[in-house]
Amino acid sequence: MSIVFANDPAITYACPPGALQATWSLRADGQGGYIMDTRGNGCFMQYSFTGTSINVQIVSNFDHGWYSCMLDSSTPQWFNANAGTDTFGAACTLTGASNEKHTVTITNGDQPGWALSINNITLSSSISQGVTTFTSVYPPVQVPVAITATTGSSYASTVTTTATSTSNADITNSSDHKVSTSALGAVAGVLGVITLMALGAAFLFWRRDRHSREELKWALEMSENRPTPFIAVPPKPQSPPQEQQLVSVPYNPWEIAGVSVQPQAPPALGTSEGSVAAEPSPAYSAFPGQKRS
Repeated sequence: MSIVFANDPAITYACPPGALQATWSLRADGQGGYIMDTRGNGCFMQYSFTGTSINVQIVSNFDHGWYSCMLDSSTPQWFNANAGTDTFGAACTLTGASNEKHTVTITNGDQPGWALSINNITLSSSISQGVTTFTSVYPPVQVPVAITATTGSSYASTVTTTATSTSNADITNSSDHKVSTSALGAVAGVLGVITLMALGAAFLFWRRDRHSREELKWALEMSENRPTPFIAVPPKPQSPPQEQQLVSVPYNPWEIAGVSVQPQAPPALGTSEGSVAAEPSPAYSAFPGQKRS
């Protein structure tokens, strides 16, 4: 029987493209060994061996959830590592496999934030029976088909092996992280999307600004060419006409248009220049109806 610790360079730790919290971190287990932790949905551990029996031990706790065990390309089996306390347990135990090279894969469930903690791997020999069914100290669970179809070795051909080989000198802080190349690719993809969105927003802003400037130019041209409107000026108020005062003038029959006219008697008939005029007849009067006195 041989034990392979979690920091063994022969173990591959990786995460699928697009996984959240797609990192693995190494810490000491307090018993002379190590624990590799992840909270990435779909992140997995792979280990290849030649033999008939294997046991992978993990850590369960209140923040741990579903995980699957799969040998080579067989159907993954799901178990639930959610527990009330921090305990070690045999997560995937397989005996009686064919005595040849195999690959065991343990995958975290498709629920972001739930932890998967790999402790160590124990290899032993048993009678070869071609068995590919795992047992576990944790209860089995039934998961949706969509999850089972995207776990296990289907990611192996698309993920580059992460650099998880760690010596004892590397374990100076339990919060150290090992980042996979798939995580870097996901970050690059997000940055690309952000860049495209920024360029699109800049183009829309430029187009709107240009349209606004054209509208302002048109409005100024229209205001310059528009005729000046006629503004009616109300007439100035006039003072009311003054009332004319009538002056009473005494009647004078001998005055015409303000000029006094004195009546004269006509010259006597038959007289010549230098002769004495005859006295007028008493019957003559300048105004009919009046007699000379």
